[in-house]
Amino acid sequence: MPPIIVEIWFLLLLLIQTLHIFEELGMGIYQTIEFLTIKKYLFVSSIITSLSMLTYIAIILELVIGYFFGILVSIFGIFNFIIHTLGFIMKKKTKGTIATGFYTGIVLGIFGSVNLFLLILLLI
Repeated sequence: MPPIIVEIWFLLLLLIQTLHIFEELGMGIYQTIEFLTIKKYLFVSSIITSLSMLTYIAIILELVIGYFFGILVSIFGIFNFIIHTLGFIMKKKTKGTIATGFYTGIVLGIFGSVNLFLLILLLI
C-alpha cells in the first residue's frame, strides 16, 4: 500500500479539482470561448474528474500506471494554476475571463506540486 500521505494529498487534490469546477462554473468560464457551452464544459469536466478518480483507485491498488497517471493529474493541476494566473495578470478580473478559476487554481498548483513530488518519490 502506498504511504497514507500520498493517498491523503491526492484525495485533497481531487477535492480542490472539484471545487475548481464549481468556481469556473460560477464565474462563467464557458462564456470565455465562443463555441464553448455549459453542456460541453460539464462533459469535459466530468471526463477529467472521472479519470482523476480512477487514477486515485489505481494509486490505492499500487498499480504503477496509477502513479504515472497521478503525475499527469498533478501536472494538470499545476497547468491550471499557470493558465489562470497568467489570465488574471492579463485581465485583472476573474469573472467571465480566462482568469476564472484563479483562486482554486492557486491551491491546485500547490497540491499538484506536492503530489508530483510524492509520486515521483514513489517511482524512484
